[in-house]
Amino acid sequence: MTEHAIQLPTAGESTYDTYDRIRERGEVVPIELPGGVPAWIATSYQAVSEVLDDKLFSKSAAQCPALHDGTIPADWPMRALTDIDHMLNKDGLDHRRLRKTISQAFTPARVAALEPRIEKIAANLIARICRNSRHTETPGAACTQRAPGAAGASNSGGARASLTREHAERVAQDFGGPANSIRYQY
Repeated sequence: MTEHAIQLPTAGESTYDTYDRIRERGEVVPIELPGGVPAWIATSYQAVSEVLDDKLFSKSAAQCPALHDGTIPADWPMRALTDIDHMLNKDGLDHRRLRKTISQAFTPARVAALEPRIEKIAANLIARICRNSRHTETPGAACTQRAPGAAGASNSGGARASLTREHAERVAQDFGGPANSIRYQY
């Protein structure tokens, strides 16, 4: 990598601040994963789409020489994520075959039926983040919005979202498309 890679996690820096620095660097940014493993992260919908559509990149651990030549040690803590055999780590025809199989479970009607449960889970997670907030001097100080449906939420002061409005807007913008992706390049 010719650019200085941003280390993940960055000691002494909140996840929000690290992510802000990554986004400020561009749409495809060199990073260093735990254990000193170099990688790239795509930070925008457009960049992720281009990476996913480009045949130069692969999701398959079988196509990553560093996982097999000793560059990345066998005991690397993130090997469980790279070595697992599932649809998200497949390319081409294998990925399309598996995607077709599970896509029936994610029809618009089925996803709509899951919406109330998803909202409840999200609201409870946001409330828990708020209670455990460490990115401000006062835990919970950044909690400015109610999380409707969260356990304990009420009109008189229940659960609140832990993200500041600025962070919430960034998250919503970033995840308007597919999730951001770390990819291997050969």
